[in-house]
Amino acid sequence: MSFDKILAAGYVPYIATDSSLKESLNLKPFGLDPVIIDTKSENVNFHRAYLLANAVAFNDLKMPNWVYVNCVLSQSAVFGFARKRADIPASLFDHFENDPDIESSKLDLVPISGATSSLTADRETWFGFTLFSLQRYFSDGRDIPRIAAYTKAASFEMYGTKKFTGITQYYNRASKIHGLFGKMYLKSPIVHAHSVPDYTFMYEMDVNYDINTLEDKPEDGDYDFLLEQEDTAKKQEVEKGLAAGKKYVIVPPYQVRKDDKIYLPIKEE
Repeated sequence: MSFDKILAAGYVPYIATDSSLKESLNLKPFGLDPVIIDTKSENVNFHRAYLLANAVAFNDLKMPNWVYVNCVLSQSAVFGFARKRADIPASLFDHFENDPDIESSKLDLVPISGATSSLTADRETWFGFTLFSLQRYFSDGRDIPRIAAYTKAASFEMYGTKKFTGITQYYNRASKIHGLFGKMYLKSPIVHAHSVPDYTFMYEMDVNYDINTLEDKPEDGDYDFLLEQEDTAKKQEVEKGLAAGKKYVIVPPYQVRKDDKIYLPIKEE
């Protein structure tokens, strides 16, 4: 199993959550033994580092502290991988040293990845809140499996996720990760209430994957059309199709880049 490679490379699994929620979680997903980081005062520095790490991954789009406390730690949990302070390259650690809210000298572990989902009102579907990885900063990044994919897999195991809905942007390379976990149905080609509605889409799936083949590249699928983030007319057509009961699947490689544009390869069912 590829978790062995991740651990051997120095990545330390962690779970961040409120202590009251621990009994509701699988604290040893896939047999891992994560460090449990609760909301006690001695862990505040790590939580602030998590928020910064997430922001670095998303080009400084930082989650507010109160959102993290109210919507993540108090309701759900983060699964991720961290690295020891001595392992962090200067190009990455500079971000933590320059953040006035973080006591960088007291950071023993620095979060490198994280995945968070929350249970929706239907009491069976988990909704993706955020997934990030800073693996690109490490020279061993090409020698071990995709940290983001294994982070997401372990989070699913931690929650016991069977049904999942996610939201992401057309231009976000994470689509290639999200598609590994089940048949990826397009739920909405435009998320109208989002801050970037035309660049954002929503998908849903029944979780179905093999942890032992997660790092394998899926074969490209046949598609009926390519959906581009600026193609408003086509997205409106897809909206009408969804309203009429049609189903659209985002097929491998889940994201196509050509002619300086980014597309979703879509197969109509």
